[in-house]
Amino acid sequence: LIRLWPRLRAWLDESRDFREWQEQLRADLARWETKNREAGALQRGKTLAEALEWLQSRPRDVTADERTYIETGRRYEQRTVRR
Repeated sequence: LIRLWPRLRAWLDESRDFREWQEQLRADLARWETKNREAGALQRGKTLAEALEWLQSRPRDVTADERTYIETGRRYEQRTVRR
């Protein structure tokens, strides 16, 4: 059935990709929290860009703590660029 229904296959692939990304995000978030929320443990560059894309495309699937972590990284990167 999945092979014959391309739209379903695309949904499953996207969901799997999101869940894999979210698992990595949660590991990064836990590391950030154990390091007392040090700026050095925030996501940056391509990793942060990917997080912002997922946040925009699936906002209901991102928890409040995950959102805080991503937004803190975004603000830190913006301040760093301004300097």
